[in-house]
Amino acid sequence: MHFTTVLPLLLAALTATAAAAALPAAQITSYGYQGIDLAYCASADLKDCAYWTSGPGGRFASADRFEEGACTTLKAFDRRISSYTVEGGCCGFYAGDKCERLLWTANNKPAKELGAARDDKAESWKCGRACQGL
Repeated sequence: MHFTTVLPLLLAALTATAAAAALPAAQITSYGYQGIDLAYCASADLKDCAYWTSGPGGRFASADRFEEGACTTLKAFDRRISSYTVEGGCCGFYAGDKCERLLWTANNKPAKELGAARDDKAESWKCGRACQGL
């Protein structure tokens, strides 16, 4: 291959790499997955949990899938959340089974204990890339 053929290919590869590196940290995790992972748990310290992901290849191997922005009822965990972790986005937890009243949001962070004001209060949730609009 001639230098004039290789140089444009090299520049295209470098440009694509720079564009991927420019994604906001909330959208790409250390292992390259660009979805949202959520675990909510009935016990403190992230034990007895349900696992959810917005796309394939998430952190949790046996996670259920959810659609970003869609309200999901907690079902068996209704008013039983005592801890959670959110990665890759923001999740809002709500009173009511149709996301009627926002109780709190969690943006890319774990909470091993919720405290009395939030513990066992949520009945539904939804997640998105950002907390605004949840």
